[in-house]
Amino acid sequence: LSLSYSELIDIVSALKQNNELAPDKELLIANYIDTVRRDIVGDDKLVKICNEIYQKHRKALDLIYENRLDTAYYVSEIIKNWGAQKSKEGYLFFDNEHSGKRYLRFTTDTMNNILHPLSDDINL
Repeated sequence: LSLSYSELIDIVSALKQNNELAPDKELLIANYIDTVRRDIVGDDKLVKICNEIYQKHRKALDLIYENRLDTAYYVSEIIKNWGAQKSKEGYLFFDNEHSGKRYLRFTTDTMNNILHPLSDDINL
């Protein structure tokens, strides 16, 4: 007989509710149920709550997510510092003001000779 994790959790939950267990056994089973729901099955109630919160506060959450201190932020800060240093040394022209976490704006003399230089009023 094969069971899905959802079916297994339903059975274990029903057995847990209908039987008196020692506290340590009850804790073990509760942790197992929580772990399976969180890491394998997903908790439909939790997903619904998260979606409701997201719909209500979408702009704020998107702004927070976009500006979080993640790996992209730290990498961009390293590259921005490198770009600023190379700009001081004259190897390139780094535009920190128009750079962000996901893109960095720079040019070089060679690029300017080959391509038409970008003006500041172009919104990338």
